[in-house]
Amino acid sequence: MHWKPTRRAAAARTFAVATALATVTGLLFAESSAGMPKPTPPTAPANHVTQGQVDAAKSQENALAAQVGRLSGEIAQAQQEIDQKQAEAELAEQKYTLAYTQWQAADAAATRAQQQLVDARAKMQAAHTRFVEYVQATYMSGEIDGTAGSLLTANDPSELLQQSALDQYQQLQKADAVGAYQQAAVAQSNKDAAARRARDAAAAAKQRADEARQAARGAYQAAQDQKAALDQVMASKQTQLTAATNQLNSLRYGHQQWLNYLSRRNAYNVALGQWQDEQARLARLRAIREAQRHSGGGSSGGGGGGGYTPPPSGGGWTPAKGWRAAHRALS
Repeated sequence: MHWKPTRRAAAARTFAVATALATVTGLLFAESSAGMPKPTPPTAPANHVTQGQVDAAKSQENALAAQVGRLSGEIAQAQQEIDQKQAEAELAEQKYTLAYTQWQAADAAATRAQQQLVDARAKMQAAHTRFVEYVQATYMSGEIDGTAGSLLTANDPSELLQQSALDQYQQLQKADAVGAYQQAAVAQSNKDAAARRARDAAAAAKQRADEARQAARGAYQAAQDQKAALDQVMASKQTQLTAATNQLNSLRYGHQQWLNYLSRRNAYNVALGQWQDEQARLARLRAIREAQRHSGGGSSGGGGGGGYTPPPSGGGWTPAKGWRAAHRALS
């Protein structure tokens, strides 16, 4: 008749095997997990930079960038105006130079015409003086008696009359010469008047050219001053933009550091939970071992096998010995 274990004995044996397995497994896991360090909490950044701060800094940078862009366009337009005003000033300078040269030529021509008029008047005066002297010598130095006497005493009165006609002819020629001088003087006077008019017109043209030159210079200088003012504003805005960009980069870095901290904190919380769970599990295993040591071992069954022996707690315990003990318990 074969021996059959009672239900109480079977349950005791099953409990003993399960306890042995749990003990061995716990010891094995404790061997590998007991040294797990407690996770260290991450250090929070000095400043908590929010996304709102980053967005505000970005808006400020965009506004300054837009201002710098507009100023760049205005400066480019001002430079074009400067170039145009410079070209106009150079053209006005050339026109003034031409007008000044023309005025110098007209002034020189007028001076020559004036001198020629003076010379013509002097020649005319000299001719007139000679003519007067001739008339005086012919008519005022002679007498009627002398003429009559000449006619009475002349061998050939017709010859004397011919001589008188010759004098008259010469006198007429002198008068024609004086008339020629007078005509030349009138012509020269006309030339002098034309030369003076040309000089006056050239002087007026030079004056207008000089005024246009001064106006062009003033416009060119005003354009330069305007661009210089724009350059100053641009330098200020560029400095502000650089500062805003640096501030934005700093905030972005700070915000990223905060996000990294939140990520590390979440990982820390997860690791801390796992560590706490592990500590609780190990505490339960230690409680089971303590209970087993105090109970003195497990229940024994019928004649099929020996009772459960708890694993040694001395320094000779190893995982391999634990597995062998588990194997014996299962067998």
